[in-house]
Amino acid sequence: MEEEKEVVAVQSISDQDKEMLEKLKISRQLALSQAETALAKNEASEAKYQFQVLQLFMKYGLDPQKDIIDEHYNLIKDGKK
Repeated sequence: MEEEKEVVAVQSISDQDKEMLEKLKISRQLALSQAETALAKNEASEAKYQFQVLQLFMKYGLDPQKDIIDEHYNLIKDGKK
């Protein structure tokens, strides 16, 4: 069994340095929160896009397993031009 060691603070950093670290920690947390929000928005946009593509496949009688809509918005049957 490992022996627990007591940590003893020898010296403390200045209040100014503590404040700086706290501000940086908050900034880091804010950046993480914004990144998580951006990821959620991206996922929602992707879901909307995929839903609309599926709607177009149904509208034009396309088979999602065989047909494609190319980058120029042409309908390609059996994935061939």
